[in-house]
Amino acid sequence: MDTSYFVFRNQFYEQIEGTAMGNPLSPVLADLVMGILLDTVTSKTDIVFTVLRKYVDDLMLVIPADRLQQVLDIFNSYHPSIQFTFEVETDGRLPYLDMTLVRQEDDTIRTEWYMKAIASGRLLNFSSLHPLTQKINTIKNVIDRVNRLSTNWDEEKKREVIAQILQTNDYPRNLINRFLNRTHWTSTHTITADDHTTEEHTIGPPQAKIYRSLPYIPSLTPKISQILRHDYPSVIICPRSVHTIRDLYTRIKDPIPMDHHHNVVYRIQCGNCDKCYIGMTGNLLKKRLSGHRSNLNQLENLLESGRTYADEPVRALREKTALLAHCIDHDHRFIYETTRIVDRTYKRNILPILEMIHISNDNDSINKRTDTDRLSSTLSGLIHRINTVMTKNTNGQNNRNTNHPSDPT
Repeated sequence: MDTSYFVFRNQFYEQIEGTAMGNPLSPVLADLVMGILLDTVTSKTDIVFTVLRKYVDDLMLVIPADRLQQVLDIFNSYHPSIQFTFEVETDGRLPYLDMTLVRQEDDTIRTEWYMKAIASGRLLNFSSLHPLTQKINTIKNVIDRVNRLSTNWDEEKKREVIAQILQTNDYPRNLINRFLNRTHWTSTHTITADDHTTEEHTIGPPQAKIYRSLPYIPSLTPKISQILRHDYPSVIICPRSVHTIRDLYTRIKDPIPMDHHHNVVYRIQCGNCDKCYIGMTGNLLKKRLSGHRSNLNQLENLLESGRTYADEPVRALREKTALLAHCIDHDHRFIYETTRIVDRTYKRNILPILEMIHISNDNDSINKRTDTDRLSSTLSGLIHRINTVMTKNTNGQNNRNTNHPSDPT
């Protein structure tokens, strides 16, 4: 709660009141505060609230019309930073959350599906790069919400509203009709990426589910999920899109300086040849680079004191890192200002794997070959094959451009 701050134009801003949006504790505390607020407010009035419903800070109350301002004043007196506004029913209708509450002649309330006038109506588009199962779940959720939140619409009206919402998001009408014509859903059915329905049967005691995320790549990710489901039924693969809304917007917050990042794989270029050093660090990058500079300064001090590269203290220093070994063996120096981050992760235990992959993937790396000994032979073979194919494609493209400069391809 004390670390809710951000930097904008080199100025630090701290949350001084309330809780930060996105803080995991915010919704819990909001619900707690609203519960206390309602207990306090209702004890300060003699009005009997025949109906009082709450969803976070959205309230629906039934009170005498002539007491409305009195109740509003009591609510707004609780705390100067918590101020309420009100909306009253018009012609017996009142929007509340995703519903329109309709007061009927016998004072019963029915509900209708409701969308604000400013609502875009956008859902997960059918043409988007997401697994088919997620799109199917979108259809099912829309059908379920409209059915549950509309108490007196006839089936034709519900189908019309559902179809309009989904077709606005490019869902095929024939697919929509298939789900509208199903009368019930069971939790024992799973629709896979090729839209085949399969029964799930559990033999023996149920196993705890293990959820893992994979980037969604059409054809590849569903196949991997199918293989894992067969061999490891307790592992559930959750595909995620590699393209997010964040990619569409300019970053308005100050970027974190490169040397302030942690849990990264970095690359340092040699200043005297094409070779590079690849390393990893779970600490701040500037701290790791400071260690490299300290080692190099130690080497320079030994050389300035009259030691040579053949002397034992210098040779002993050589064993610290492959970077120092390259400096000593070739009398080269690395340019730390050219350091760049080539990969990052929020899981520190993944760092060694990422480092090994980049070492194996970079032909100019001076790292010791033993640095990749723990890399899976299967993964290593895949990396080698990908590199070979990419090299052939690049060379082939270069040859085509050289031999046929007028070729539009």
